[in-house]
Amino acid sequence: MSQVESAVPAWRKSSRCDHGQCVEVAWRESGVAVRDNTQPETHLTFDGASWHDLVGEIRGGRFDR
Repeated sequence: MSQVESAVPAWRKSSRCDHGQCVEVAWRESGVAVRDNTQPETHLTFDGASWHDLVGEIRGGRFDR
């Protein structure tokens, strides 16, 4: 694990955060970490290409109900 990876990530809340239940992201050397702020001990990490694809699908409405 590199020195950058061992540092506590700087989590950023979504601009669409509402009522304190938020998605947070942190940029890390290994990729982009994503977590639910109500469960901060658990997160997912995406490599750069996977993160780009996921964001594209979200913006394209793929997960809209």
